[in-house]
Amino acid sequence: MHVDATYSSESIEDSSLQLPWFKCIVSSASSTMEFLRKNLDSNIGEKLRDTVFVNSNPMVDHVLGARLEKLFYKYIPVWRNHWDSKIGTVRPEVTYYVALKNLFKKAR
Repeated sequence: MHVDATYSSESIEDSSLQLPWFKCIVSSASSTMEFLRKNLDSNIGEKLRDTVFVNSNPMVDHVLGARLEKLFYKYIPVWRNHWDSKIGTVRPEVTYYVALKNLFKKAR
C-alpha cells in the first residue's frame, strides 16, 4: 500500500511526526483546482489504484464526485465527518489522526 501525505510547507522539521509508511512531498500546486489539474489528469487512473487518498478538502469531492471511488484504492473524505465550523476547515491533526487510524486498521 502506498500513502502520500502532501504538505504545503517545504519540509517537516519534527521527524518524530513521520512514519516510514508516509512519504512527505511538497505540493505541486498552490490551489485546489491547480492541484487537481496537475495530479489527476485522464492518464493517471492506473497509477492511483494502490493509493489511499485521505482528503480534507470538500472541493475535491465537488469537482471529481463519483470518480474518486474509482480512481483510488480507498478514498477517505475526512471533511464529511470532521469539518470544524468554527475555523471553516478540517484541523490538520484530525486529518493526520484519521490517516493513521485507517493505516493501522488495515494492518490488523
